[in-house]
Amino acid sequence: MSIADLIALLGEKLRFDSTYDEAGEEWVLNVHLENHRNQAVRVFAQEDGGVQFARFVTNIGSASEFNERKLRTALEMNASLPHGTLAIFEGSLVMLTSLRLESDLSQAAEVVGYIVRTADTYEKLLFGLDRA
Repeated sequence: MSIADLIALLGEKLRFDSTYDEAGEEWVLNVHLENHRNQAVRVFAQEDGGVQFARFVTNIGSASEFNERKLRTALEMNASLPHGTLAIFEGSLVMLTSLRLESDLSQAAEVVGYIVRTADTYEKLLFGLDRA
């Protein structure tokens, strides 16, 4: 399965607009949430030991805005996540997950939907922002 196939599969369960960024070799999904909210998700290929993955990354806020208290809160929240993880990626606090392209992807929409909704909530909790 390719990443494009995976995105088509996700489209059966999630509402989003997608674009492909050839320069960055990544897809950008604008996932539509409740209350007219949206969360952008970058999707790109990743390989580890010959195994192909799709990596999903959604932004929460700038890592430069983090103080010790926020870092501790983020790490405590990270320990409770059933899907995905919090990380600092390209200068931002993000929520991310990787899905193996060779595996059964029947739960892919559930996992991606979870990280999108959770990142949207964490943006408000950690940064006091609620960008629509």
